[in-house]
Amino acid sequence: MGGTRFLQLLCFLCFQPFCAFSQSIEQERNRQQLDSIMRFLTDEKLDGRQNFTPNLFIAAEFINQYFAKIGLLPWPPLVSMCHLFTIQEKQNLADEAEDGKINPKKYLCNVVAYLPGDSLPKEFILISAHLDHMGDGLLGANDNASGVATMMVLAKHFAEQEKNKRSILFCAFSGEELGLYGSTTFVQNFDISAIKAMINLEMLGFPNGSKEIQITGWGQSPLPALLAKNAKMQDASYRFSACMYPDLFLRSDNLPFHKALVPAHTLMGSTDRADPCYHAKCDTFEHISIDLMANRLAAIKLAIEPLIQGQLVEWEKKKKKKRKR
Repeated sequence: MGGTRFLQLLCFLCFQPFCAFSQSIEQERNRQQLDSIMRFLTDEKLDGRQNFTPNLFIAAEFINQYFAKIGLLPWPPLVSMCHLFTIQEKQNLADEAEDGKINPKKYLCNVVAYLPGDSLPKEFILISAHLDHMGDGLLGANDNASGVATMMVLAKHFAEQEKNKRSILFCAFSGEELGLYGSTTFVQNFDISAIKAMINLEMLGFPNGSKEIQITGWGQSPLPALLAKNAKMQDASYRFSACMYPDLFLRSDNLPFHKALVPAHTLMGSTDRADPCYHAKCDTFEHISIDLMANRLAAIKLAIEPLIQGQLVEWEKKKKKKRKR
């Protein structure tokens, strides 16, 4: 064996344990972050982050402060990270509550945070999860505090690495349980033409008995197959597979973006059919597995990372070729 090749092999063998050690440290840090966030979002005092209640705004402010602390910014079309909106049935209510603050009985808040990219700052990847749940004793740990917590820790990862080519939007949508109001309002009110892909996170805390992350709407765009390929090439511990229930593609916050011709899909750890505590009082912190969430987060990060670094969805390649003609 040549001297150069021997040195390369030696460096590789020495570097591998260091990589494994670093990954172990990151995994434990992620687990601690997820645990802390989940405990806050599923606290009985927040009563499930119900829409049109002060508790929704307390949860939104918690996410806002977390995003600000890790260096995220308000998205330029907005003056703050809280995108306020209401629905028709609430239009006639007063704008302010008795204490002079925003009336939580009239308004909802999408938390929207922005991480500028480096070499492709005008192209965006949107990562989202819905913040709201049912309330009235339904705490919504798996649905969908688990998705929000995963999104928040992903945001911390990408903010710390400081080498993202594309810009990233992180959105915690409200009004999902009422009929996708937050994501629909977002699509209706902002120019989303620069969003290259939308990845929505749902129900990532409950064990489904296999090392799979399900992707809704397989075949609706090239994005699901691309995410699965990315995970496989990066040796992710979880396999990305097609969700067998077509209706879930139509019932999550990816749908308004899909209708606006953005490749948009939801990643799920379990479906509503597989989770016995779906929309039930047993969907509490004790119902989910933090270790499982950390493992799923690691796999999702590997699948998304190439998109952040400029990877194109196949139909984007075709569009760019057409522009050159």
